[in-house]
Amino acid sequence: MSMGAPANEVELRHVSKSFQSHPAVLDVSLSIGAGEFVTLLGPSGCGKTTILRMIAGFEAPDSGSVFLRGRDVNGLPPHRRDVCTVFQQYALFPHLTVFENVAFGLRRRKSGEAETAKRVRSALELVQLVGTEARRPAGLSGGEQQRVALARALVLEPKVLLLDEPLAALDLKLRRQMQSELKRLQRQIGIAFVFVTHDQEEALTMSDRVAILRAGRLLQIGTPEDLYDRPETRFVADFLGEANILPARILSRDDTAVRIGVAGSVLNLPHFPGAPSSGEFLLAVRPERIALRCEPGENLVPCRLQERTFHGEAVTYRVQTGDGTVVQVRNAEGENADVRIRSTDRLFIDLDSASPVVVRDDRN
Repeated sequence: MSMGAPANEVELRHVSKSFQSHPAVLDVSLSIGAGEFVTLLGPSGCGKTTILRMIAGFEAPDSGSVFLRGRDVNGLPPHRRDVCTVFQQYALFPHLTVFENVAFGLRRRKSGEAETAKRVRSALELVQLVGTEARRPAGLSGGEQQRVALARALVLEPKVLLLDEPLAALDLKLRRQMQSELKRLQRQIGIAFVFVTHDQEEALTMSDRVAILRAGRLLQIGTPEDLYDRPETRFVADFLGEANILPARILSRDDTAVRIGVAGSVLNLPHFPGAPSSGEFLLAVRPERIALRCEPGENLVPCRLQERTFHGEAVTYRVQTGDGTVVQVRNAEGENADVRIRSTDRLFIDLDSASPVVVRDDRN
């Protein structure tokens, strides 16, 4: 980076937006670096698309500021922001060929014919659609239409590409294929991508960082690994993948271990991050991190098998502890372990090495 160059392509500073007195975005601050793939993730109505539209200039924040490459762009119209948006509905012109669709923005900018032809071909090479120039959208598959929409944005050489659930209309197999293609494309051209989705797997697969939103608020941002392994709140743990949320209480602690009450049992665990000095708290434990034992032992929680679900690559067990706590365990240790688990009346949950994480209760 040259001296004086901005550290971030996009920066939101305390941005808020309401529609008819209904808050859509509440005091969100967020920075996105050059060449970074950041996903805005959350349930419908959490503010993802509103944030995207404020970056693009289609909506103005009620308060706070949007910066692009260090410049405050509040009040700047979309066509002067050096960003492009790909929407869920690709909005291709049905009467125009692929070439003319991709060239549309360049023609509005009065680019010369030779320059237009060169840049259209380069954009189609990026999305691997060379040879389709004379075809019309009706003769393209859903994945090909999506690539044309991408090429139409990329041909303008934006500094930031905004993508509002662009894969939502595709079937599962094509969607997964296009996830890989989008990430390949982003790495190849090296510009910042801001991607909106409500699909957790999509966010984990594609992103450098994920920003999780709920009811207009930014709850947590980090790498997919950080968010999955170290969620800060109950909502983040539950929303990103699956998690068992277990109420627990500190009974005692010393220099090396913490004695807790959880799921009707007393466990002595090594110190773990966030463990309070006293009182009640919540533990989040991923199903695949819990081991099921068939023999009694120290630091195990007795339970009984309620339900078994086969997934192909793994098996999920629904077990219930003596105090009625229901826990999901995902075990892929092989057929022999599965046979033993199904054939015994008495099982035990091993939380000792399950990497439990303390989370805040943010349900209200």
